[in-house]
Amino acid sequence: MLQGTIKYELPPPLREPHLVENFFSDEMFERVKEKINNVGMGPNGHLQYHTMLGRWEAHVTFDEDIEEFCIKKARDIYGNQTLKKAYFFLARYQIFDGCIPHLWEHTDQNGTQTTIDIAIENTANWSITVEGVNYFQKPNDAIVFAGQQHIHGRPAYPSTDPSVYTTVMFMHFTEPDHWFQKFGAEGMRQYGQDGDIRFFNRQRYVAMPDRPINQPVCPCHNYDGALNLYSVLNDSIEDAPELVTLSLLNQEELAPGIMRFSYSKNSAKILTGLCQNSLYKLWQPASVSVQNKSVVDYGTRNCFTYFLGDTHNNCHPQDPIRRLLTSLESGITSAVDAYSTRYGLHKLVSKQWSLIRYEQNNMFRNHYDDSPIFPRTASLSFFLNDDFSGGELVFPEFDLTIKPIAGDVIIFPSNHPYIHRVNPVLTGIRYSAVRWYTHYESFDYRGV
Repeated sequence: MLQGTIKYELPPPLREPHLVENFFSDEMFERVKEKINNVGMGPNGHLQYHTMLGRWEAHVTFDEDIEEFCIKKARDIYGNQTLKKAYFFLARYQIFDGCIPHLWEHTDQNGTQTTIDIAIENTANWSITVEGVNYFQKPNDAIVFAGQQHIHGRPAYPSTDPSVYTTVMFMHFTEPDHWFQKFGAEGMRQYGQDGDIRFFNRQRYVAMPDRPINQPVCPCHNYDGALNLYSVLNDSIEDAPELVTLSLLNQEELAPGIMRFSYSKNSAKILTGLCQNSLYKLWQPASVSVQNKSVVDYGTRNCFTYFLGDTHNNCHPQDPIRRLLTSLESGITSAVDAYSTRYGLHKLVSKQWSLIRYEQNNMFRNHYDDSPIFPRTASLSFFLNDDFSGGELVFPEFDLTIKPIAGDVIIFPSNHPYIHRVNPVLTGIRYSAVRWYTHYESFDYRGV
């Protein structure tokens, strides 16, 4: 697949990411907090709440001595006395109207050559991850990094309490010849997509998850613009899809008939990204088999699904949904073959994948996968991510609870005594790719 073209090249980051404790003096930090608390973020303020990110936002300017302190300290930290302020920006992350804060991994696309993120308040105890390293900030602690070059984000929001929150101040600085100093906000029209392209070139998917299912999406944070990156990097329709490499790393028997096969977590992360990019408008409520009928029953199964089949092979080779399907089809064969050999299963067939999304409080009660209208021999569950809590796969007859680990594939028989369930997800979103196998070519693959 083609690499995206960066319109404004940056020099290497001035510093590696690191934590700076007690950025301000106690007296100055109190003045900073007072100013920020008067901006109007929060449930009782006047600012718009962004449903997709779960936060209020605002720009801020401080008294002259605070501004001078910040630029001097930034220059000292980065060892560059020519740095200039780009802008200071505030965000307060908090559950509001059922919307849960969420900050996916990304690289910035605005004037953020250097970035200092300062925790103002953190009653939600929410951490930040920069280049794979997780940092917890107490109030007045700062994370120093390069926003346009270092991949950063936050894990699943750790609380269900709407009264707690995390307030952060982002301080951005650039060298004098950076586009932001020359063109300001107008430069976004020319260079604004560079951050998305940098992330795409490294990770091979767009840094944007699928939309929340049951909440509105702010027009100011629309998905379509970022997802257009796939068409910007348009390849020939004749090209083969770029595959996600899935090399089998390990296998073990967890219980008689239940095996775990491990693939790399990074490969699973890319598959999750492709899943999110593909399905942000396509998820449907999952169904179950009741009295030989397929119905939606939230008391038994509360989650969302989408089926992948042969028709997706006709999509453009760069389309994330085709890349996802082709990667799954080619990569999981090694696990299925190993399982079939171990247990003497032959000629297993399956023509369709089911992608599953469990949001907070979603679950699937005890059940068998085999049923009269959907006959199944073996079941496969591929954990695409593990940045959530809860959502364990449980086999009560074997006293076995499996905590999902990104990249792990669980294969097991579909009938008695392999009754199983998915525990409620407590925080975050659980993604998996599921497949059922049978010996019968006439099998109806539209099952649950």
